[in-house]
Amino acid sequence: MSNSHSYQYSFSFRDRATRSQWTTLESGRRGHFLFDLRHWELPGKLSPRLVDLLRIAVAVYVTDRICRRDRIHGDSGWTRQLDIRVEVFDTQFWTRQEASECLHRCLDFLSGDYWCIEFLESRQKFDMGFLPFSSDWKPLGQNPIICMYSGGLDSAAGLVRRIDQQNDHKIIPLFVSHHKGQRQLIQRQLSIISEKKNITLEPLVLPFFMRNPAKLARKEEPTQRSRSFLFCSAAGVAAALIEAKAIEMMEGGIGAINLPLMVGMVGSKATKSSHPTFLRRFSTLLQLVTERNLNIELPHRHLTKAELVGSLRNEKLEELAGKTVSCAHYPLRDSRAKQCGICPACIFRRQALLVAGIYEARGKYRYDIFGASNTDIPDESLNYLRGFLMQVDKLSTLDYSNELPSFVLGHLRSTEVVTQNCVPAEITNLYKRYRREWLTLIERAQQQGWKWSRMMAPAIAV
Repeated sequence: MSNSHSYQYSFSFRDRATRSQWTTLESGRRGHFLFDLRHWELPGKLSPRLVDLLRIAVAVYVTDRICRRDRIHGDSGWTRQLDIRVEVFDTQFWTRQEASECLHRCLDFLSGDYWCIEFLESRQKFDMGFLPFSSDWKPLGQNPIICMYSGGLDSAAGLVRRIDQQNDHKIIPLFVSHHKGQRQLIQRQLSIISEKKNITLEPLVLPFFMRNPAKLARKEEPTQRSRSFLFCSAAGVAAALIEAKAIEMMEGGIGAINLPLMVGMVGSKATKSSHPTFLRRFSTLLQLVTERNLNIELPHRHLTKAELVGSLRNEKLEELAGKTVSCAHYPLRDSRAKQCGICPACIFRRQALLVAGIYEARGKYRYDIFGASNTDIPDESLNYLRGFLMQVDKLSTLDYSNELPSFVLGHLRSTEVVTQNCVPAEITNLYKRYRREWLTLIERAQQQGWKWSRMMAPAIAV
């Protein structure tokens, strides 16, 4: 292997509200983060422009992770003004108006922040001598499909479903390993799928690690909205190298569109990691970078989460559901439970599992709001659950109409899911089924005397 240093680089960042001075971070084994492309199990040769995309994605992700949002000074504090200076090889491309504007439109929409990225000429010349990375690894079959895999419930269920649907195409799970223990967790999940389906899965594992982030920020930003940009960039580069037919994100339609649960949960307060508009904008950027017709697609966009998760039960893979994690606060560092049980991600997960008829062992959640031990849960811990149920209540017009309520239509327009009054029937039917799922669960909660069901009884009075 060549001793080339063309994989090393630096970037600088600042948050205009809190950091007037620029902070510079270096890659490498003795730097602030490890982003060594020589460790990526990829065939072929990267172009300078592809390496640039990864550099930008890492710089964005690290900056997002280090710069805390201001939760004290009202809603405006959630939106940051972030500046980045990053070294790239193809400055001519990235400073073009079309490429620069496309990049900023992606990031501004995804994170809800204002990004200003300045492209600096790389100190190192691009050296083809250290490429290819792994000439021995080749995907089985032509034009495979890359399925982005996170280790969450949707990605596990979605991958199983895609394996059943795509017998004529090779499915390649791809994940970016950015947390300790994540790689082992995902490998266990994929082993369960491989054994049950009697197939050989060839996952692409793309490592990225930060070193001692606590030294750079006393407390990291937990939302990390730009993480999806890093994952999509990695998937796009891999797809270009192995000539993939498509890139797919394993998310159901309800989670992808992500209606606000409460007033004010918009902009940076709402995740858009799999939102159709972000994926459309990123696909445009990826096509500019690769000069190929590559798109990131949502094959399960017309399914509720419960319908997607039902694939695990149909394939007798309930065990796999228990190996996944969904909590927004994971890892909790709680010896008793790995997931909190009260964040939106936990509630959405449990609703889907219960509707799909998949039951988890006790002790999985710190607060078991859908179980026998829910009587000691503080009322303030039920705020997100109230948000879900109030949302379901506001969808009641769908019981007698084929028109979406104004709050849904407004969200679809403002986030560019639809650009006119005409809404595809698939979206309307999606929310009809989603409401019915919740009504069934609420009725069950009342029968079993769950604490919150009495308070939310009006939600099923339709």
